Amino acid sequence: MSSSKKHTTKTGYKNKSKSRSSVKSKSKPLFHIEPGLLDKYSYYNVKSKSKISRHRSLNLALKDIPKLSLGRRLNALYVLNKNTNPSVGKIFKQDSIWVFNK
Repeated sequence: MSSSKKHTTKTGYKNKSKSRSSVKSKSKPLFHIEPGLLDKYSYYNVKSKSKISRHRSLNLALKDIPKLSLGRRLNALYVLNKNTNPSVGKIFKQDSIWVFNK
């Protein structure tokens, strides 16, 4: 007697999925940040600036940029820096909270 069983998993279902390494993802980035947008408001090199200096720069930026957009931009900068440069990421997070509470 020849058995014509197909290869199945322990659950009894045939495994149709491809390995994840062979499937190419074509996802686009979650967000795009224009570099240097906050430079004209003197919001750069935040690690060496004082809190008051950063807040003055953000106040200037709030005259041209809506509060929600600026807060989201700072939050995105926090997300991008939280693992690679935690001290700078923490500053961006504090500044985004400050903008949202303004």
